Amino acid sequence: MFYKKRLLFSLLIAFGIFTFFIDAVEPPRPTSVMSIVKLDDSNRSIRVSIIDNFNNEDEFYVYFYPKDATILAVFPPLVPSKIMKRDNSGFLYADIKGLLCDTTYKIFILGKNSDNRYYFVSNPTRFINIRDDFNATCSTPVPIATPGPYIGVTDINKTAVRISFLDNSYNENGFRIYDEANNIDINISGNDENEHAYVYKNITGLVCNKMYTIKIVAYNNSSTSNVSDARSFNIHTTFDIACSD
Repeated sequence: MFYKKRLLFSLLIAFGIFTFFIDAVEPPRPTSVMSIVKLDDSNRSIRVSIIDNFNNEDEFYVYFYPKDATILAVFPPLVPSKIMKRDNSGFLYADIKGLLCDTTYKIFILGKNSDNRYYFVSNPTRFINIRDDFNATCSTPVPIATPGPYIGVTDINKTAVRISFLDNSYNENGFRIYDEANNIDINISGNDENEHAYVYKNITGLVCNKMYTIKIVAYNNSSTSNVSDARSFNIHTTFDIACSD
């Protein structure tokens, strides 16, 4: 039987209290609330899984953040979140990489149904510390490899390009693509595939006959990679594209 559940988040900030509600039709919870296993031998990665007993879901999201963080860090989601995938056995799972081995995290799962309303799936929160829960040995964090070699710019029109590069790391949470001189500063999610996979991002709203210089860094919760090789381009002169008809 479905029932409506009102989820209350009260956000306390310096100038007052902001309260908002999420009304959601909540289907039956999964039979297994949440399973967390160590993903690999890095002692910095976990796999979060649930059994899907839902019949009206759109997507499921795993949220994770240090246990001492406030709700302000989570909703709206300013920390990394993962959309759960479905395996051949009907389980939903998400791989979370780049965690600190000896840090305790809160983890919960939100579902979104077809009318874009959210509801808690987990019951509602789990705590995980890789060192304590899996008797793991924590070592110095593995440095993040620099993206590259820088591949180039493709899929060009008069005001847009596609920046593509090689992901040389396996423990990033995201990438930053930037050109400080031209106010370009874009963050994209980390690559879920193994290292040495191509990553790309379309950048729009550019000026046709203007010089840009793009650089990229990878980052996770604890560190940032070295800066990639720079790539400079002018849509008109570099790619021989006419700026007017």
